[in-house]
Amino acid sequence: MDDERIRQAIIEFRPRLVVIDPIQAYLGSDSDLQIAGRARKLMRRLGMWAAGYDCAIVLIGHLNKKEGSKGLYRSLGSIDVVAAARSVLQVERDTENPDIRIVHQIKNSLAPRAENIRFSISADKGFQWLECRPQSFENQKPDRKPEFESEQQKAVYWIKHFLEKGDMSANEIYCRLDNEGVSKRVARMVKTEMGIHCYQKKRKWYWSVQPEEGAMNGSQV
Repeated sequence: MDDERIRQAIIEFRPRLVVIDPIQAYLGSDSDLQIAGRARKLMRRLGMWAAGYDCAIVLIGHLNKKEGSKGLYRSLGSIDVVAAARSVLQVERDTENPDIRIVHQIKNSLAPRAENIRFSISADKGFQWLECRPQSFENQKPDRKPEFESEQQKAVYWIKHFLEKGDMSANEIYCRLDNEGVSKRVARMVKTEMGIHCYQKKRKWYWSVQPEEGAMNGSQV
């Protein structure tokens, strides 16, 4: 499974949720998970797609056998995969009842950590949630001005915003990004990672989320 096929599927079907199960199916082999640089690049690319195409991406992996290790370090492969995720859930069997699973939230960068959730899987009753209480959104705060952890994250947000209503000239995008504190170098890098296409019309270059005939997908424009 390659990057371009996944990105094209997201563009075509516009899903709200993308699930990659298991993560090895995307990376290609277990050994690649151990390479920090590749794992970091993978997570950055998926994060840009999620932001650029308005979808959540869920990666499902397996725990290693180091049961005494901290939850964040029990994922299979590089810690960069877990470190880059905004929320990480870990599912384990209940030691006292093998039919019950416990969902732990071992990381949450967007909200306070939630309580454990339990569910059961049995031959007679199938799947059942246990002790599952509905969450209240009455006290949810209104949207605030976006805060960015990096210049790349800021670039993803604004490029997505600029192209929401259609294609835009490259010069106009660079000018607007510069006003937001995003350099041309970072803009080009993010454009490539997001899979933004560019094409020439009446001697002007344009950026587009939809591939045009003869469009380029690179950092030159």
